[in-house]
Amino acid sequence: MQPLHIITPVKDSIELTLQTIGSVMSSKVNIPFQYTVYNDFSTPENTERLREASRKYGFRLINLAELTDHASPNYLLVLQMAQKSPGRR
Repeated sequence: MQPLHIITPVKDSIELTLQTIGSVMSSKVNIPFQYTVYNDFSTPENTERLREASRKYGFRLINLAELTDHASPNYLLVLQMAQKSPGRR
């Protein structure tokens, strides 16, 4: 069985995003899942908070500012990256 791939795109909605991350990571699911948060050019302060949350919860954090200089929103890039993610066919 392929693992479930959960993605959360975010730009600066940090409090709601941190609540979402906490809910996803504490979910009781019976199948394996991969969780990726795509940070779409959040402020440096919010990017650091996402890094801290990634270390705490163990989800994969992709900072799009490290991969592209295309201004936010980057929905197409997120979709393309998620489709090529390890474990996907």
